[in-house]
Amino acid sequence: MLINKLIKSIVKLIILLLILVFLVSGLISSLPKKDPYAIKVGSLEFSLVYFNKILEEAIQKLKIENDKNLSNQEVSYLKNNIVKDIIHRSLILLEAKSMGMIPSDNQVREEITKIPEFYVNGGFNRKFYEKTLKNYNINEKQLIEKIKEDIIISMFINSVSPKKQVLPYLSDIIIQDILQTREINLIKIPFNSLNIRQSINHEELKNIYKENQDQFMMPEQRIIEYITISRDFLLRNINISVSDEKLKQLYIKKGLSSTKTPEKREVKQILLNSLNNAKKARYALKNGENFELVANKYASKFKEINLGVILYKDLDKNISDQIFRLKRGEISEVIKTPLGFYIFKVVNIIPEQKKSFESVKKVLKEKYIEQALSKIYFAKIQNIKDKIDEGKNIKNLSKELELKTNVIKISLKQEKNIDRDPTFIKTAFSLPLGGESKVFSMKDRDELCILKVKAIIPEKMQDLEDVKPLLKKIWYNKQVKLEVDNIKSSINKVGDTSFYKRLSSSIKFQSNILTLSSNQFSEDIPLPLHKMIFEEGENSYTEPYIDYSKRIILIAEIKKISLLSQDQVEKYKSVYEPNVKYIEQQLILEDIIKNLQKKYKVIINPHI
Repeated sequence: MLINKLIKSIVKLIILLLILVFLVSGLISSLPKKDPYAIKVGSLEFSLVYFNKILEEAIQKLKIENDKNLSNQEVSYLKNNIVKDIIHRSLILLEAKSMGMIPSDNQVREEITKIPEFYVNGGFNRKFYEKTLKNYNINEKQLIEKIKEDIIISMFINSVSPKKQVLPYLSDIIIQDILQTREINLIKIPFNSLNIRQSINHEELKNIYKENQDQFMMPEQRIIEYITISRDFLLRNINISVSDEKLKQLYIKKGLSSTKTPEKREVKQILLNSLNNAKKARYALKNGENFELVANKYASKFKEINLGVILYKDLDKNISDQIFRLKRGEISEVIKTPLGFYIFKVVNIIPEQKKSFESVKKVLKEKYIEQALSKIYFAKIQNIKDKIDEGKNIKNLSKELELKTNVIKISLKQEKNIDRDPTFIKTAFSLPLGGESKVFSMKDRDELCILKVKAIIPEKMQDLEDVKPLLKKIWYNKQVKLEVDNIKSSINKVGDTSFYKRLSSSIKFQSNILTLSSNQFSEDIPLPLHKMIFEEGENSYTEPYIDYSKRIILIAEIKKISLLSQDQVEKYKSVYEPNVKYIEQQLILEDIIKNLQKKYKVIINPHI
C-alpha cells in the first residue's frame, strides 16, 4: 500500500542525502575496519555507525513531518524498511556492475552540477567546488565514485521498465489505490480493562527468568587502575625563549615557507561541454580573439569566466601544473575533467616575494617555540617508557610524576567516559589479572594512558531478586499478548456482527469513527496499523495492534471504502502518471530483487 511507498521514498531520500553527509564527514571512506557491521551484501559492508545514522535521520524526519514522536513499533517498522532499502540498493549495484553498466563522463558531470553546495550566485563555480571539497577533506575521486554508484543504480532501475506506456487498467488501479479513502471504526482497549491478574507467584517468576536468561547475563567486568598524562601536564612550567639573532638565522634560511609570499596568478576560464567546441575555442583564442567573445560563442551559459587570483594549492594538481607553467597572456591546453573541458588563460603573474623580517618575526618565534616544545614533550614520553621498561609500575610513576591514580569498574556494555575510548577498552580487556600496560595514546582523547588490571569479575547471571521488576514487566506483556490472541481468534474477518457483543461482554473498550486517506496519516493511527487498514477489505477487522508505550490495544473495523469515479480517475491520470510508472516499475523490481537475493549472500547483524 501507499504507506510502504511513502516510507520507502523517505528512506531513499535520506540515504541519498547521507551519501554526501557521510562522505564529507569521513564516515564512508575512513570507517575503522573493525567497526561492527550492520549489513553485508555480497562484497559490500555497512557499519553500525552508518546504519544508526540513517535510522536517526529517518526518525527525525518523520517526527517533524507528523509532529509526534514515533512509538517503538513504528521505529521497528521504519528500521525494517531501511534494512530492506540498503539491501535492495546494494543488490542492484552489484548486479549492474556485473553487467558492465558504466556511467558516462557527461552523466557524472550533470549530477555534480546538480549539487547546490557547489553553486555561487545561482551558477556552478569550479573554484568554489574545489574549495568546498578541500574544506570537507574529501577529493574529487571519492565524490565521483559515490555519484557513479547512484547513476549505475538509476541506469539499472530505468532499464527494467518494460514499456513507456503503462497499461490503462493498471494505471486506474494504482490511482484508485493512491487516492482511496476509508471509513473505519477505531476500537481502543486499555490494558487495565483486560482480564489479567495483577500478581505473579515465585514459580512463574522463576520460569520467566529461565526463559529470558540471555537478557540477565552480566558481561565480564574489570576493575582498572590508571593514570592519564596530557601534553599540557608534561609541559607545565616550561618556558622557551629565543633571541632575535636566532630568529634572523631562521629568516635567512632557504625554503622556509613562512618567510615568503607564494606566487599567485590571475586567471580566466571557459568550461565547454564537448571536445569539439573546446578545440574550436582554443584555436580562436590562440589566434588572438577576445576571451569573453570566444566564451560567449562556444559556452554561452557559462558565466564564471573570471576565476580570479589563485594560488597553486587552490586547484587540483594536474590543473595547477598546467596553469603555473604558462607565461603571462598564454592559453592552456584543453583540460578534460568530469565537469567538462576547461581552457585557462593567465592574465597576470604576481611573483613569489620574500616578506620582511619584522612582518614574519612573530610567526617564526611561534614556530620555533612549538618545535622546541614538541622535542621536550617526546623526550619526556620516551623517559616514561624507559622507566616502565626498567620495571617501574603505575604507583611508582604516579608518585614520581605527582599524578593521581584513578580506579574504575568497566564492562563492554558500559557507556561512560574514559572506558568508551576504543584503545582504552581494548587494552584493558587484553591484559591478564595484574597485568600493566605500556604507555599508549587514546584514540578519542588527546592524552596518554597507563593502566593495570586490578580484578576480573567473570560474566554471571543477575540474581532473580535484582531483576524482579523487569521479570514482572515481561510476564505482564506476555499476558497482554495472550489476551490479544484470544481477541484475535474471536474476530471473524468478514461481516462479523456479533464481535461487539462478545467483546463488550468481557472487556471495556472505546470506539470512534474516523475517515482516513491512503496518502495521509492520523496521529491516532500508528504507521503499522495504517498499513493493515489499507490491506483489509470492507466489513472486516484488522489484527489487534499492541501499543505498549500507551498501554492500549487498537483494532480497526473497515466500514466503508470510497474509490474515485472513472471521471475522477481520468482527471488525476496526468497528475499521477509519474507515480503510476514508478509503482509499476517497483513491482517488476521486487521480482528481480528476489532472484538477486539468491545470487548474492545477504547477512544482517541480529543486534540491529
